[in-house]
Amino acid sequence: MEIIGYRTRNLEQACSSERAAKRLFGDQVARKIKLRVKDVESADLAPDLFLGPGKWHALQHEGLAGCLAGSLTANWRFIVRPDGWDAEVGWSGVSAVEIWDICDYHGR
Repeated sequence: MEIIGYRTRNLEQACSSERAAKRLFGDQVARKIKLRVKDVESADLAPDLFLGPGKWHALQHEGLAGCLAGSLTANWRFIVRPDGWDAEVGWSGVSAVEIWDICDYHGR
């Protein structure tokens, strides 16, 4: 899938530089960020993420509904917002995403 953008400059830096990711999120999360970026880049369509590593799942949380999340650690998630998601077509029509957040949304 194509990554069409990043919600913040820090997210862009964390996804493109392991050094920046370590500075922002620590060693353990930084290593997993690199893997989740590769998951997204190697997938043709959003449903391919559900079949691969990373425990990808659709979110229904308030404010994150319609996003996909991949696990980084027990609580931390790599969140992407699909571009062109259509309820009639579903996830099979999504071929591009924006990197939306890297966070621990548990307890929000």
